[in-house]
Amino acid sequence: MMFFSILLTLSILSPSTVALKLTGQICEPIQLFLDFVTRTPPRIPQFILDNQHPWIKENKYWIQRLPDSHHALCSLDSPYRPPQPSGITYPKDLYTKLVIGDSLLSTDRAGWENARALLEELQKCPAALNDIENLQVDIYIPLDLDSDHKASPPPELLQLFVDVLNAMSNLRHVYWKTSGRGYKDFENAFSQANLTLTSVRSLELGEKAGFLIPFCPNVEKLEDWEMALYSRSDLGLDPELRILEWAKELKKLTTMKLSFAWDVKLAEAMLDAMPQLKVLRITGLKRNRYYDEPEMETGDELKALLEVLKKFPNLEHVMFPESLGLYVGFEGGPWCGNEYFGPGGRELGRRVSKGDAEFTEKAAGIIISVLPGLKSFKIGSYSPTLDATGSGTPTMVWPWTGRMKEWTYEEWPHRLDEGDREL
Repeated sequence: MMFFSILLTLSILSPSTVALKLTGQICEPIQLFLDFVTRTPPRIPQFILDNQHPWIKENKYWIQRLPDSHHALCSLDSPYRPPQPSGITYPKDLYTKLVIGDSLLSTDRAGWENARALLEELQKCPAALNDIENLQVDIYIPLDLDSDHKASPPPELLQLFVDVLNAMSNLRHVYWKTSGRGYKDFENAFSQANLTLTSVRSLELGEKAGFLIPFCPNVEKLEDWEMALYSRSDLGLDPELRILEWAKELKKLTTMKLSFAWDVKLAEAMLDAMPQLKVLRITGLKRNRYYDEPEMETGDELKALLEVLKKFPNLEHVMFPESLGLYVGFEGGPWCGNEYFGPGGRELGRRVSKGDAEFTEKAAGIIISVLPGLKSFKIGSYSPTLDATGSGTPTMVWPWTGRMKEWTYEEWPHRLDEGDREL
């Protein structure tokens, strides 16, 4: 009963008052307990908490009880740094992947200032700088700027990025997205510092992040998730040509997955700049004729592009857009999603899926006739199993081969409550 009375008293007293009340009155174990509950726990660096590693979540309170949690997590000579012959160590992958950004955070930690605070912590953590292999920079800057958001990063943040990137000797992958903001500032700062990230092997680029390419000369894989790395208004020329101008210096590049609208001219320029490519992603084709009706589309653009692609001596894998974007005659389905609800909606969805599958096979026939040596290819989200054991053109097996009706019902399951009926 006395113990619970003490806890009740503690709930309404400040730490200093607790110390005064307890002096000489309570046995040592309880005093030790009170010392623990009333002290301020050592702070784990925010960049470590943001990374949300399961081990940190599970051991947070144990870490905070350590005499020096920062030394335990960040020092290269920490007794908790793996590998150790015995005892507790943090996981080898604790710092393998690190996110510097605010896409999942509240607005009071958004933007450049949050990135600066995280990098200042990271700069004081040699263990993390040594171990990081995958760096994700994802900084959100809104289109409508206010007093808390500036379009350009502050100079001290630019220098911090230079310093920490230079210190990441094992960095392999970089993802960079800053809402298209500050790219010229970063490009100039990195150039002035002669930044060279020789260990980086792959880049994922957000809007206007192509400036990173020249600083990573040993990149083997180049990928983007935006429609344009540079806009025409920025450079006065096609963004594709600027990317090729940069990427042609990447002598080890084998995988190119950029969001280009392809045509013969671009394919020929790429063949001239980087004939060593093994993997390509083609997100769309430029139209030579914008007035064609679906029944007039015979795949001429696709055939012309393939004639260039077959000149790449090492090409093994190609990702194409869905059949609608290959202009082989498929008109697609209604763009409005409401058409697929209510009576007849799911039946319509099955007809569209069936048409997509049929024209996917048509496009695949064109592709494999020109590029029979491909090890694999995708059209949209579909990839056939290729059987090249016989002579001539490889045979293709699709998810719907020999079971088209069953497959369409897998894509659009039967729903009686929507007035569904069988095809």
